[in-house]
Amino acid sequence: MAQKLSTEAEWIGKALLQNAQLYRVHWENFHFDYPALVLIDEKTPNKCDSFVVGDLVHLKNAEQSIKWLDAYEECGEQFNQPNEYIRKEVTVQLMTDQADSRNFLASTYVYGWPIKDSDGNFVAPVREIVVAGDWLKFVQKTVENYADKPLIHPHVRPCHPSLL
Repeated sequence: MAQKLSTEAEWIGKALLQNAQLYRVHWENFHFDYPALVLIDEKTPNKCDSFVVGDLVHLKNAEQSIKWLDAYEECGEQFNQPNEYIRKEVTVQLMTDQADSRNFLASTYVYGWPIKDSDGNFVAPVREIVVAGDWLKFVQKTVENYADKPLIHPHVRPCHPSLL
């Protein structure tokens, strides 16, 4: 997926998505974990200033690329309902060293299944929150923490939206 996307997209830069959180998803029969992006309703009481960091890319042929991205994410009416991911348009802020960072309208894939139950416990396959909101840093830290220990699931997919 990452290789195909690299040929069909032009990297713009790192971007912030405000009012969002990332979670780690883990299925017992998969050999990798992947992120689940959740948007936080601005009306949510006691919400903290949560954000997600991701790569902002320009799709050279958006219509063509969106078709295979939707299929990859199993997003659409032709897949089992409810979809695990739903494509949504969001406003992201390009991260720059300058004070004049710009906002962009971007598509991303938002997790469509429940995160927690009524008691506040994670609902499988969700395992934990990615506190810093940056999947690549989370993966890197996870690998560093287990560098001297065997892993049951050593393959982590570091190439999913957080794609903004």
